[in-house]
Parts: sequence; C-alpha cells; structure tokens
Amino acid sequence: MGLLDNVKAAAAGVTQKVSGNVDLMGINSQINAAEKEINELFLKLGAAYFEAHKNDPDDALKDQMAVLVEKEKALADLRNAAQTKKAETAAVSFAPPPTPAQSVGQSGAAPAAAGVTCPHCGAPNQPGKFCARCGKAVAGA
Repeated sequence: MGLLDNVKAAAAGVTQKVSGNVDLMGINSQINAAEKEINELFLKLGAAYFEAHKNDPDDALKDQMAVLVEKEKALADLRNAAQTKKAETAAVSFAPPPTPAQSVGQSGAAPAAAGVTCPHCGAPNQPGKFCARCGKAVAGA
C-alpha cells in the first residue's frame, strides 16, 4: 500500500465519520422535537386535569394542587399590583408645580399688583431676576 492509498483510506474514513455525525445530529434533532412535543402535551394534560379537579383533588395530588392554587393566587396579586403601579405611573405629571403667584390666583386672592410676566413661558411672577416657573432670566427685573 502506498501513500496515495493511505490518503484515500483516510479520506474515506473522514467522509464516513462526518456522514455518521450528520446522521446522528439529525436523529438527535428528531429526539429533541419529540421530547418537546411530549412535554407540551403533558403540560396541556396537567393544566386540563388541574382545572377539572382543583376543587376536588385526588388524595395523591392534594398537596401539589394546593400549592398550585396558592401560586395562582399569588400570581393574581402580582398582576393586580402591576396594574396599580402602571396606573400610578401613568398619572405622574411632568408639569412643574404651580408658583406662589399661580396658587394665589387659584385661591381667589388678588394677584400682586407689581407682577411681571415671564417672556419665555408666560407665567405671572413677582419682580425678580428669574422666572419662578421656568427658571429663565426675566427682563426688566
């Protein structure tokens, strides 16, 4: 046997090995898909059984079903807390709080006679260097 025969034999061995590994990967992929399908069926079966028997569980499954009922209650509480937090967050205002001059106008008292209007945001202000609402310099102060 010469060098060329050895190279051909090695190449044939590599080809056979690669082919076998590709076949094995295909079979493993089919195994994984079948296991996933079986697990999904077990999940559906368990959920259906739980819904049908959660009020009258078998003695053998009573403890697990009680845990599931408690977990469902805890999940419902978390969902309610999330909705409450979402509503609270949605109600947050990005508007600045009213200035004292604006509060005076809302309470029914007369605004100060010597008030200045901010040229940037239009808020009524007391004479001073800066607007109490937007913080920018007020002209004529």
